[in-house]
Order: sequence, then structure tokens, then C-alpha cells
Amino acid sequence: MSAASLLRGPLIGTCLASVLYGITCLQAFFYFQTYVNDQRGLKLTVALLLTLETIHVALSMWVVDSYLVVNYTNQPRLLLEYVNSPLVGGTPSDERLQFLIDLVVYFYFTWRIWMFTSNLWIVFFMVGWRVVMVAATHTPLVDSDFTCANGDQYCGFCTKPAKLYMGLLS
Repeated sequence: MSAASLLRGPLIGTCLASVLYGITCLQAFFYFQTYVNDQRGLKLTVALLLTLETIHVALSMWVVDSYLVVNYTNQPRLLLEYVNSPLVGGTPSDERLQFLIDLVVYFYFTWRIWMFTSNLWIVFFMVGWRVVMVAATHTPLVDSDFTCANGDQYCGFCTKPAKLYMGLLS
């Protein structure tokens, strides 16, 4: 496995994310220019999401820069960092930003449904569903019986797939 094959995905992902970020900026600019009389809370939500997306894209570019510019032509270092680093799939801060962006959008969507239907049962169901989803996706499902794919103990930040460390599965 070469460094080029490992780093092609994050590079392409960052390039596509940058294109989508440009579209997001264009939409935000269009929104602020067109809907001047919207509520302040809605404008602040759009501004918050744009700020969070800006930080997200900057962190993604920083990760790709660290692999492709700072460690250029240092293939052993790249492979070592890629295999042993929690930066695979992004930084822990990047993952927290993705979660925060998702949470803001989901609660805005829930608020809009409540405003449209005035039915609290739907809101309770949606908030309850979100709590279940957060618990299922952000609770470490790996305990002392599991190790990371590279053989280390699960560190809590590792985004690599875990494997069962038993005599049967290794």
C-alpha cells in the first residue's frame, strides 16, 4: 500500500468539500442580499452554519496540507502517521464540528416542523430519535475486548475500524 493510494481519498474529498463550501458561501450571500427582512434568529443560524463550515473546510485543508505538503516525499513518515494517527478521517475537532453542524441543522428542521404542525408529539419523537441516534453513533462501542485495526488499545479518538481481539478473530 503506497502513500499515494492512501492519500488520494482525503485529497479528492477536500477538493469536493471546497467546491461545496463555495456553493454554500454563494447561497449564504444570496440569502443575506435577498431576504433582508427575515428574523434575526434565522440570520444568526445561517451565519453560525457558515462560520462552522468555514472552520470545517479550514481543518480539512490543514490535514491535507500536513500530509501532502509538509511531509512531501517522506513516504515512511506518511505511512507511519497515517496508520498510527487519529487524524485518519479528520481531526477529533473536525468530527466534533461535523456533529455540531448536523445538530444545528436537525434542531432547526425540528423547529420548522413544530411551527408548521403545532404538534408537540412530533417534536418529542424527533428529539427522542435524535438522542437515540447520538447515543448509538457517539458512544464508543469498543471496550477492553477490542483493539484498533493497527493493534493498539482503543484510544477513544481512533476512527479506524476496530476488530475483535480474540483467539477466533484476529
